[in-house]
Amino acid sequence: MMAAQKGLEAAGGAVNAGMGMLLGKYNDRRQLKQQDKLLKQQEGYNRNAAQFSHDVQMDMWNKTNYGAQMEHLKNAGLNPALMYGMGGGGGQTTTKATTGSARYANTRTNGHDRLQYGKTIANVERHKLRSTGRTDE
Repeated sequence: MMAAQKGLEAAGGAVNAGMGMLLGKYNDRRQLKQQDKLLKQQEGYNRNAAQFSHDVQMDMWNKTNYGAQMEHLKNAGLNPALMYGMGGGGGQTTTKATTGSARYANTRTNGHDRLQYGKTIANVERHKLRSTGRTDE
């Protein structure tokens, strides 16, 4: 009886191994199909995100390129040639960094900059008055 039991256990082990191999291949194919489906879904999400980013950048460029800046100046009643002398930032924030004592190191230059700025503002105002037909001269 012991030999028969050992024979049955061996047969059962062989059947289990055979079923494991068959089901293992089925499970592998099912897993690969699921993985492929998920990768395609992720690719779609990535494509949508890239398109959104492109659209936002294109919109920013359309609103801030030189042509758009010229239109903004014209609509404000200013001479578009002003943008060449002032060097607009074009879709970005531009700043002039100063630190510590360097901020006051050259007060003569700072005073000159303020004077130049005041002259520029006066010229812009004069140009606006002329372009609207109102002159103070």
